[in-house]
Amino acid sequence: MIQSLKKTQREAPPVAQSGSGAASGQNGNPSSSYVFYKPETGEIRQTACIGPLEVPHMHLLGCERLQAKASVFDDYVDLSGSEPTVRPRPEIESLDALPIPATVTVTCRASGAVGTYTVEDGSFDYDDLPGTYDLRVSAWPHHDAHFVLEITP
Repeated sequence: MIQSLKKTQREAPPVAQSGSGAASGQNGNPSSSYVFYKPETGEIRQTACIGPLEVPHMHLLGCERLQAKASVFDDYVDLSGSEPTVRPRPEIESLDALPIPATVTVTCRASGAVGTYTVEDGSFDYDDLPGTYDLRVSAWPHHDAHFVLEITP
């Protein structure tokens, strides 16, 4: 059986912009960049440019605030060190070097059948009937990845 595997390009998320983009707050007070993140996972939920007078009043329910610049889609807050730090979300490059744990969802293009697998050893092998399969890999904080697997007889 010959298998062909290719990784597809990650789709760029939609760009969301808010505010005027000005570098100063009301009355000429300089503003600072903040991220609001989930303290359980480090997922960035929102970013904001806040003037010093507004900082004590800016809260997002269920989130912590950190003074830093970040992208909601491309970064996360690393909570593994002594201080929270913004880091870029890594890419998943292959099925042979998956983060642990990872979830792989396999969809058969012909039948639409879907199977979900948890990967605990860093590698995923799939063998089924000949056909084309879409594989979606999720492992926070990595970006989700999409692979197309073709199995031939």
